[in-house]
Amino acid sequence: MRPDDPFFDTPMIVVCNDTWSSVSYVQRLMFLATRFKALHWQRDIVYAGYQYAAFCGKDGQLVTNIHHKTKTK
Repeated sequence: MRPDDPFFDTPMIVVCNDTWSSVSYVQRLMFLATRFKALHWQRDIVYAGYQYAAFCGKDGQLVTNIHHKTKTK
């Protein structure tokens, strides 16, 4: 199923609170799910979260990936 909108050439912006889980692999899975959806929907997606920020291309290419390290107390 594709997104229900007429803007196929416009990138989607996904804002995500990926810090709700303190387990790092869950945060990574949330990011990878967005990358998979870019492939599945054949649509560019801008992922903006606390741990990751990236532009996921519709061809599967990861244009940029910024991983923010959390501060430990």
